[in-house]
Amino acid sequence: MPSLPLSVSLALHATAACGSSGDREAALRRAWRDAHPRTLDVDDDAPWLADWAEEGECVLFVAMPRPGRVGDLPRGLHPDILPVALDAGECVLGGTKGGLAVPTTTTFGPPGDQGRWVTWTAYPGPAVPRHVVEATDLAHISRELIARTTAAARALEDVGGTPWRPMDTLPADPRTRPNALPRKTPAAVLLVLDRAVRIAEVARAGLAVERANAALDATTSLKRTIILTDVLDVALTALTGATNVGAMAIAGWRPA
Repeated sequence: MPSLPLSVSLALHATAACGSSGDREAALRRAWRDAHPRTLDVDDDAPWLADWAEEGECVLFVAMPRPGRVGDLPRGLHPDILPVALDAGECVLGGTKGGLAVPTTTTFGPPGDQGRWVTWTAYPGPAVPRHVVEATDLAHISRELIARTTAAARALEDVGGTPWRPMDTLPADPRTRPNALPRKTPAAVLLVLDRAVRIAEVARAGLAVERANAALDATTSLKRTIILTDVLDVALTALTGATNVGAMAIAGWRPA
């Protein structure tokens, strides 16, 4: 499966670490390491994450803000922070104590031998209202993802082709625990995450094709772009919702 967004992995791993009954500092270091793919260079530690845990933070949520879709960010966020979160397209949120952290990925090195460096920047912010995130319905999210993706596939066929194969949207076996997520992550959450990240990847690839080389004509290309943008939107919404349900389950807020 494609790699999960960094904020998704970190929210789940860090939530598990915050609830660790052993050496929490060591657990946070492991969570930090496990949340980042080995193909990325990243700072060895995250003082802000340790500070959050020290202040009593017990659950991290995720938001994937995008133009017209900033409702997952807590109200009262400083207006200077919103553009930063929008530019990154993802962030983690302190669920009970507040705070927001945004990843920034930069490329370094000569052509042909380039690497990617990730830095995280933390900002102050309000806590996520518990009643809002607890209202997330994973079953509804899953149904909506499947229904809208199916409708999009039919619409793309009508306007000139489907840029993915059926196997691209099939979930993996839940026992595989994609991206080595915490063992307490519910199987139903893993299924939605797997399906959503695959669909998001395919939608992005389709949009890249449209930007690079329009379809038969401008009208057809515009129609395909609108459809693919909607697919990407529902996939990101599913990633957000499933992650937050998983974090709540890991933190003990709701049954696994």
